[in-house]
Amino acid sequence: MMKYVAFNLVLLVVFALQVSAQSLLINDRIPDDLLITLKQQGAWGGTYSEMTINASGDFSYQSRGGLPVVKMPDVLSINGKRVKPPKYLKPKLSEEKLKLLIAEFEKIQFFKFGKDFPVEDEKEINCVTDVGTEAISIRINGQTKEVSDYYSCSGKRNRLLRNLAERIRGAGVWNYENGEIPENFEVWYRIATAGGVLQDFKIKANGKITETSYLTGKSKTVGKVSKQQLRELMDEFEKGVFSTFKYSPLSRNSGCSNAPAPLPTGKTRHVNIQINRVAQMYASLYENCRPQPETDAAKFEYAADAIEKLLKSVGAMKTN
Repeated sequence: MMKYVAFNLVLLVVFALQVSAQSLLINDRIPDDLLITLKQQGAWGGTYSEMTINASGDFSYQSRGGLPVVKMPDVLSINGKRVKPPKYLKPKLSEEKLKLLIAEFEKIQFFKFGKDFPVEDEKEINCVTDVGTEAISIRINGQTKEVSDYYSCSGKRNRLLRNLAERIRGAGVWNYENGEIPENFEVWYRIATAGGVLQDFKIKANGKITETSYLTGKSKTVGKVSKQQLRELMDEFEKGVFSTFKYSPLSRNSGCSNAPAPLPTGKTRHVNIQINRVAQMYASLYENCRPQPETDAAKFEYAADAIEKLLKSVGAMKTN
């Protein structure tokens, strides 16, 4: 009888642990009080910005201490020619994407973050001084948790928070209502060596793919992709957290497992992306890097491979 009671107690403990580790979603439903917030402040408290996402998947942005928001005219003049500015879209998260973002909080056990959690994996954590801070908070099911991160530190806690922050930011970069594609969306993909450019592709928002010859400088249409294929490519950029990159010529020290060489050799792949109000995301990396998981090198390789796969699938790029 005692063994039976003890066994039942063990089951109750296991059940309690399972309940405590359950999803933040109750009955797989997004709570009405959901509010995800990402705040940024400069090292001297000068520049401050805030982004929020609510239960409907709507975004809001606030900025204090930075440049004022200027309303663009309906028509611009560039080199004497009248040019209509691009139509910018409002970011919007679908219910499915919002659930995936909430799952990122669950994955790192965000509500357990504190003085002793997570356990650090390095004896010594290095930090660069005079760098800004970032605060992530989530309100869900009547409970709120906010955790701050000092950008420049190298600990496990900092890496987890930086990745979460980039996923929150990226949610606003890649997602728009009804899966719309911003009209200024452009992906530029180039393979080059020290001797020159080998291949140079552009993928436009209308799906047209052009290739530019390094010898003549002329471009020609070499393929076309559907809106669905573009949307899937944007999803790949979001999964790979490509929005991390602002202007990032990566080196073998960016997460390559092989020893760094003093000088670059071989081919280099370049990816440049323009979308909506984000003027430029750029990164490049040498082909013989063996990327370690969850590093900048791995993020770049994921995005570059996704672009190549799409180009090859429509015959724009030859399969080796």
